[in-house]
Amino acid sequence: MSGARHAGHEAAGDEAHPRRSRASGLVIGTSSTAAAAARMAIPLVGLALVTTWFVASYAGVAPTQMLSFPVADGWCTPAESIGGHCFGDYALVHALFATGDPWNSAMSGIASWPALGWMPAIIISLLGRLTGVGWAGAAIFAVLSAVALLTPAWWAARRGSTASRVILLTIAGAATTPFAMTVDRGNPIGLTVPLLLWAGVSFARRRWTPMMVAIVAASLLKPQMALLLVLLLVHGQWRRTVIGVASSIGATVLGFLAFPSHFPANVVGWAHSLLLRTGDYQPLNQVYPYNIGVGRSLLTIADGTGLTTWMGPQGRTHLVDLVTRAGPVLLVLVVGIGTLALWTGRRSMAPASAFGLATLVTLYTSSTVYLYYVAALLVVVALVYRDAGTAAESTRSTVDSSARRPGTPLVTATAVTFVMAPVILPVPAHWFGDSPVALVSLWQLLVGPVLLVWFCWLVVAGLRSARSGILVEDPSSPVPPATAAPAAPEPP
Repeated sequence: MSGARHAGHEAAGDEAHPRRSRASGLVIGTSSTAAAAARMAIPLVGLALVTTWFVASYAGVAPTQMLSFPVADGWCTPAESIGGHCFGDYALVHALFATGDPWNSAMSGIASWPALGWMPAIIISLLGRLTGVGWAGAAIFAVLSAVALLTPAWWAARRGSTASRVILLTIAGAATTPFAMTVDRGNPIGLTVPLLLWAGVSFARRRWTPMMVAIVAASLLKPQMALLLVLLLVHGQWRRTVIGVASSIGATVLGFLAFPSHFPANVVGWAHSLLLRTGDYQPLNQVYPYNIGVGRSLLTIADGTGLTTWMGPQGRTHLVDLVTRAGPVLLVLVVGIGTLALWTGRRSMAPASAFGLATLVTLYTSSTVYLYYVAALLVVVALVYRDAGTAAESTRSTVDSSARRPGTPLVTATAVTFVMAPVILPVPAHWFGDSPVALVSLWQLLVGPVLLVWFCWLVVAGLRSARSGILVEDPSSPVPPATAAPAAPEPP
């Protein structure tokens, strides 16, 4: 280990050793962030069970409605549903493609995914019908989504004991809001999670080419994931960034050739649909279904603090109109300031923090961000619970290795744990605006503001790093020959 790296270990102090979570009694991760997250997550899982039981038993509301959408969401056909549920985003493929060219049909408003993004649902639907069992396709899609969503937790837990594997597969996997909601909706964001994990681990280990390939592959299902290439850009990987952008755009456009009779009109229709959804797909005044976008989160903060009560109904309406009109400005501002923070903090932000900030930049490129999109943050949770670097670089691969400022580990642990926990606290929906349902979950409404606060925290941390001059050695930096020493062997 080099002298510089040895100094880094000394600066980290006892962060070089695994932390024991008091809540679980298990060694999880090597940072205080991992220990703090475990201490908070384990009791919250228990609270989630109690609140779910209360809502179902006493309020008479299906828990799926409080976390996701109503079971009967309008897309089901009785022969292809499971207990009246059809995993809506998977099932709507039948209605969409019955029109021939959904991107230029009356349903173009919800056909904002590219052709390749629909392919998993189309292929699995065909396979399901070959079985002769109506609900087989939905079941196959749900199982594949569940497996994909569990990959970050499995990666984080696979080198631990049997008990720690069970703990992490629970608090960072199956017992999380993104897992429950994404499986419930049948949204292909779940299928991108293994690819995002590949990208996140490659980023932590500074393996730029695999990272680029993983991001491009994820963008074929969800085009906005291509914005993660900003991590390559801020680290000076110009050629790979250009190749990644060109590959993502080229493959996405060529994917529409799967419907040759409508090409290239389907490309034009998709671009138009995408722009409409990015601008204003869901009215900001509508509470349900959950929107964790910037504008909606700002409005939730105004409602929750009593500001809109003081403003009165007319004042609140004006505020909604103002935030709606300012939507494009907010999105450009978020992308710009997030990228700048990643640039100035490129040598001081640890992989989990940097990947989390880049993921939030990616999610905030639309005015409407449904809660299942936080499935991408399962990768960040995994990076918190397990070091992604080699043994010689382990302490610099944690969140704490870059967080010399007091409070950063606690803020990170609180943010990711709060977002993950599927706690249901029912409140009247009219407290926060219009809604087609009477009750909404306060916990879910607060996820948006919590993520927005975490985004601002990471931005400030990244921007301050350049001003303060705090630098942590970048793993991609070469070791000076004069101080180089044999590195510790990487564990199997």
